[in-house]
Amino acid sequence: MPENLPFTSIVVPARNEEKLLGWCLSSLKEQDYAGNYEIIVVDNASTDRTREIATSFGVKVVSEVNVGTGWSRQCGLLQCVGEIVAFTDADTIVPRQWLSTLVRHLTRSPKIIAATGPWAFFDVGAVTRTISYVTNFAFIILDNAFRYVTRKGGTIWGSNFAGRRRVLLEVSGFDTSIKYLGEDYELSLRLKEKGKVRLIPSLFVSTSARRIKEQGLLCTYWNYIINYFSVLFYHKPLPQRLEDIPRKLGKTIRDRLHPSHIYGKLISHCNPRCKQIALTFDDGPNEPFTSQVLDILGEHGIKATFLC
Repeated sequence: MPENLPFTSIVVPARNEEKLLGWCLSSLKEQDYAGNYEIIVVDNASTDRTREIATSFGVKVVSEVNVGTGWSRQCGLLQCVGEIVAFTDADTIVPRQWLSTLVRHLTRSPKIIAATGPWAFFDVGAVTRTISYVTNFAFIILDNAFRYVTRKGGTIWGSNFAGRRRVLLEVSGFDTSIKYLGEDYELSLRLKEKGKVRLIPSLFVSTSARRIKEQGLLCTYWNYIINYFSVLFYHKPLPQRLEDIPRKLGKTIRDRLHPSHIYGKLISHCNPRCKQIALTFDDGPNEPFTSQVLDILGEHGIKATFLC
């Protein structure tokens, strides 16, 4: 019966998420959960319309000035009142049965203290989306197997999990010193002493692939994989100075392959921080073209060098 279902809180950390937050909140407002629940959006020092959009959905909005997902999740955990707390991200869309499925698994046994599921991309092509379903499903299964062998406890995915609020507070919640990735991995290590984490392989959420698009595939997976092992064994994330190694390496390789290194030295005199371009072309000089070019340059106040 609905009256027997626990009151549940949903925490959504959001920093400059005006483009995707509406989709996330729409999916959360349409849950089929028969009990009562609250939605808390943690505005993590946003400079866009994130707070305005969250307010328009009639959800609870709180502020966290310290930038970082760990800070946001911890703020939401401390502000919520639900017996069960579910977590997802502002760039994630959850299925209609998401909350009811998480709560159902958590209420089956007092030994189960958290439940989680995998994710896949929604803003990519059909082939890439299918690959993301398969690879992420395989990874979460391998992750659990690896954790079982190494006695590291059950998996938790930050964009798709729920836990008992009492237990989360008992272990002091999220490690706010972790700035970028790994606060969910680290939390799972402390939860292993409190009970079991239930994996729900079929409970997929859809998340944005924008980070891969922005950072590149190699850099994104480098950060995730290295952070994963670093947090799992040393309780510390990858140092920030090491996060850009793939990008720096790629830039070095591209620079080495630049035609200037093949055909000769490239000499330039400019400030690379200014928004400038240098355009060269062969105009002759011949009439009427040279005069036409001079008229255009004069009209726009552009300086030019003619080599006769």
